[in-house]
Amino acid sequence: MKLLFCKGLGLADSLRNIIYIDPEIYDLVPVLIDSLAAELEEMVSSMGSRDLVNLREKIHYSKGAALTFGFKKYADELAKLYEAVADQDDTRMLQGLGRLKLLLKETSFMPTE
Repeated sequence: MKLLFCKGLGLADSLRNIIYIDPEIYDLVPVLIDSLAAELEEMVSSMGSRDLVNLREKIHYSKGAALTFGFKKYADELAKLYEAVADQDDTRMLQGLGRLKLLLKETSFMPTE
C-alpha cells in the first residue's frame, strides 16, 4: 500500500486515501461526497429490490462523478461492481458495495498548491 504524507497530518490521517484536486473545484467536494453517498444508498436499495437496471444506472452516474474529481479508486470499484451486476453475483455485489462505503469514509480530498 502506498501512503501519502501531508504536512500537518498525523499517522492516523496518513493511512487514509488522499486525493489532491484542483483548488477551483475543491469547494464542491462536500457536494460530491453527499451525492456519492446518496447514490450508494440507492444502489443498496436497488440491489435489495433486485432492480438491476437502476443499479447499473447509479453505478454509471457515480463513476462519472468520481472520475471528475480524480477519485479513480472509487471509479475502479464501481467498474468491478458493474461486472458483478452483469454476472448477477450477489456476493461480489455486496462486497463491492461494502468497499465503496469504506472508500467514502476513508478518503480525504486536499487542494493542490
